Amino acid sequence: MGALVANASSEGNAGIGGNAMESNGAITINGGKITATGADASGNRGGGSGIGGGEGVKVKGTITINGGNITAIGGTGDYGAGAGIGGGGISSYVEKIVITGGVIYAEAGANGAAGIGGGGHDGILETIVITGGIITAKGTYRNGIPGNGHANAIGGGGGKNAADPSDFNDCIITDVQAQKTSIYGDKSNDGYAVLSENYIIADGETLEITEGTILVIERGVTLTNNGTFIHNGGLENYGMITGDGTVIHHLSSGTAIDANEHRGACGCGEPMQGAHIFGNYRDNEDGTHTGYCSICQYEKDTSHTYNTQIISDAFVQSCSLCGMKRTITVSSVIGELQFDTSGPDIKVGLTLQAEASTDVQEMSWQWQKMETKTAFSIAPSKENDEGYRLSYTYQDVPEGGTIAFRYLASAACHFDYYLSGPDQSREYVNVDKAMSDYETVVFAELPAGTYTLHIYMPYEDNVLTLDMQAAQVSYGVYTDISGAAKASYTEMAFESGAQYRVQIFLENQTLVREYLCPERLTISGVEAQVAQYDGSAHTGYTGTAVVEGYNGYIEVTYQIKNGETYRDIASAPVEPGQYRVLFTTVSEDGALYGIEALEFAITGQDTSSDNPGEGDNGGTNSGESAVQTGDESNLFFWTVLLCTSAACLAGAGFVYKRGRK
Repeated sequence: MGALVANASSEGNAGIGGNAMESNGAITINGGKITATGADASGNRGGGSGIGGGEGVKVKGTITINGGNITAIGGTGDYGAGAGIGGGGISSYVEKIVITGGVIYAEAGANGAAGIGGGGHDGILETIVITGGIITAKGTYRNGIPGNGHANAIGGGGGKNAADPSDFNDCIITDVQAQKTSIYGDKSNDGYAVLSENYIIADGETLEITEGTILVIERGVTLTNNGTFIHNGGLENYGMITGDGTVIHHLSSGTAIDANEHRGACGCGEPMQGAHIFGNYRDNEDGTHTGYCSICQYEKDTSHTYNTQIISDAFVQSCSLCGMKRTITVSSVIGELQFDTSGPDIKVGLTLQAEASTDVQEMSWQWQKMETKTAFSIAPSKENDEGYRLSYTYQDVPEGGTIAFRYLASAACHFDYYLSGPDQSREYVNVDKAMSDYETVVFAELPAGTYTLHIYMPYEDNVLTLDMQAAQVSYGVYTDISGAAKASYTEMAFESGAQYRVQIFLENQTLVREYLCPERLTISGVEAQVAQYDGSAHTGYTGTAVVEGYNGYIEVTYQIKNGETYRDIASAPVEPGQYRVLFTTVSEDGALYGIEALEFAITGQDTSSDNPGEGDNGGTNSGESAVQTGDESNLFFWTVLLCTSAACLAGAGFVYKRGRK
């Protein structure tokens, strides 16, 4: 047998194939004993593959192995390892690999590549076809840390797109990391594979008969199971199976017994009874789906099982079983003012509302109001200047302590700051133009502990001035409103310009909507005016209602007083009585409102004589009763009463003249 040893010496080069940043052409191996090792790389570089491409390139030519005894080891680099067979580091990917036979060992370098396939960290293997051979492949984890991502024996780097086993035929493949060997039968011979030599499944290792494969154990051959033996395919045993390892049988078909179980036989002939396996689902568009058992096709309706994320400022839920997705949007908070003008003290209420596009019972709401607090911030105990970054240490911050700093920019710039400690916060700041005054950043009500504030200075030199001294600062803190846990919340004692917000919770995700209460405007330019009844309507005020800085519509309405309450009337009043005129305005966007009330009276006419010849005008003489007619029902009552009384009094020599006051 011919032999070849190829060890790459320059960083990032393949043992057999391309150099660093250079793709290889087609590679074909037709037997022989071959050892190929890709070169490691230092710094921001990636390792080369054993057989295939160098770092940072696409493997364009097909890699074909038609037999032989092959060992291929990829190189290691900080930016990804090279595959044993396939792509180099820096996520190099591979078009096509074809293996028709041979004994092959392929191991990736120690940083996130596949044994056979894509380079680290995220190189893709587009196509692989295996039609023979005994193959052992070892993929590696990112940064060489076990469990840091998946390690594909065959597939993409960093656990991306594992190879499709339907492309494997008449071969044995061992995944070193998973300690699992899978047998693939010859599809041209009804899926048969033959075990002709004794075989031991060691403790901790797995042997799998893959789906569609029938393993034949020849006479005189012993399979010893000290690990795990998985029967996903069929088994014809003419030899002996021994050992006390685990055997996992698999049903490819069965008959349902009830809603929980089915019975049938494994491909090896072993009778089985087990739980339904639901793998196919149909969304019923009512919050449920129908699952179909992959073994016996039993149907079962169950509720969706949602996973919730926030995407594009909305809740996006996907069922973890059937894949159904729904998006739940929550509208911005809207506020609706209500004027309660029925009493002497006018009340203005505000209903806040943030509706969700879908009614979800699991969704909860918590309204909060911002309160302004004042505290004396803490001065840093230590300062460290690294040029591009300034850091300040705050030792032993007490529970509820406050850290603050001020900044002033003399020109447009951007910078970011990061507070680390028991509570952490990071923010990126863009200053569009030179500032005329300092801006203050406050970290309030902190948990007790030691903190470090890092400020990454702008690229523009000397444009940012910092003030880290302790100072008295005011800041806003949102406080829960007790009992306000629905989509709609009404506040009857809100403050002009107050800040509210609502937190909307769904599973472990939270959306926040904020609302600034409308500012109350002052309506001026009018004064109350008492009027005397003359049969015409009276406005009850003089002047013109104005609002400084507001040119919108000001509505005028009238009310009549009845005891301690008021009720609206359709227009300016005519009859004597106690009244109120209201001036109200609400801007179209609801950000501004105003209300003003002026009380006035319409009094009755006075007369000096009952004698028509002496200028009687129908008024009320001194000593006579005056009737106040605040509304039409009272007027009707007194008209009837006075007509009746006049008839009685006429016999006594009196004449009653109904007066108005």
